[in-house]
Amino acid sequence: MSPAKRHRLKVLAEQQATAMTDDFGGYNKDASAYQLQLKELTNDKIRLKGIESIQTKIEEKRKLVPKYMPYVKGVIKADKPVDDLIVTTMMVWCIDTGFYHLALMIGNFVLKHNLKMSDNFSRSTASILVEELANAALETLKNDGDFDVGILNSVYDMTDALDMHDQIRAKLYHAIGKLYLKMEKGQYAVEFLKMALAKNPKIAAKQELKSAEKLAAEQT
Repeated sequence: MSPAKRHRLKVLAEQQATAMTDDFGGYNKDASAYQLQLKELTNDKIRLKGIESIQTKIEEKRKLVPKYMPYVKGVIKADKPVDDLIVTTMMVWCIDTGFYHLALMIGNFVLKHNLKMSDNFSRSTASILVEELANAALETLKNDGDFDVGILNSVYDMTDALDMHDQIRAKLYHAIGKLYLKMEKGQYAVEFLKMALAKNPKIAAKQELKSAEKLAAEQT
């Protein structure tokens, strides 16, 4: 997509999100930018469904995300509470493909306006954002990789006052605690690992808590 076309799509999406809504905050479904992007998204989902390799599917999503971002940024700039399947889908795809900062940007907008996810999701929007980012961090740590703890701290701040299952909240605390432990920030690690166990006593964090407490004592 050319820079001119990206800019035009962003502006059009912003204009439509601002002006083309009904009395209940929903889109005018005849809006051309929305329909264009929705049709492309439907076609891309069909193509992705035919790919069996999870890794290949992730790589294909990574190539597709930039195509939708001008539209998404236009909707976010309009800052209107309109349900939009393209925006919520891109939030999930950004997590799937490692575009975590983009996922946070979209997630902040989605949570601010309490946008609905598609019918394919049974969890709340906040639960999806928390659990999928926590899963990404835990999987990265499992493979001895690095993950920006700031991303999890941001989603923690964004969702702290929202209702969700204790097990999901515990997973986020566990991931943050593990990251702080790896960073050798003992006291922070102790705090979050204790929070994780308080939310879910069955979570596998007890040994890590012992290590964090030992580290914190040494640092004190």
